[in-house]
Amino acid sequence: MTPPAPAPARIVLAKDDPDVSATTNDLLTLGGHTVAAFASGQEALDHLAGHDADLLLTDMIMPGGNGPWLLHQVRAAAGLGHLPVLVISARADEGHVADGLRNGADAYLTKPFDPERLLETVAYWVEQGRARRGARPA
Repeated sequence: MTPPAPAPARIVLAKDDPDVSATTNDLLTLGGHTVAAFASGQEALDHLAGHDADLLLTDMIMPGGNGPWLLHQVRAAAGLGHLPVLVISARADEGHVADGLRNGADAYLTKPFDPERLLETVAYWVEQGRARRGARPA
């Protein structure tokens, strides 16, 4: 039995591949979520500085602020520490997965990804992020 979907989430997507970005955006939108998509880590970070988000999806390799750089920036930024980060990357070997997690990602999915698995992972981490946000001291 599939767990109930969370309330629609605000998702920031940092992917430089326009085809993968469009496909991921479409899938998340069909899942009821609002997506703000950017082609670089810097653009995603700039957006996060002025907008609330429930989840960040990022690639590891992209121009203008790669995944590790973006992860470090998000984890160091006041007000973003609760934000769950999901890496989606074609780099599937254990070293790259470990590198993503070591740099602050909460989860790591490899391409090509199963759409249902992506939506389940997004639902889980959106709920975790909302719980983290609720647990933050005032």
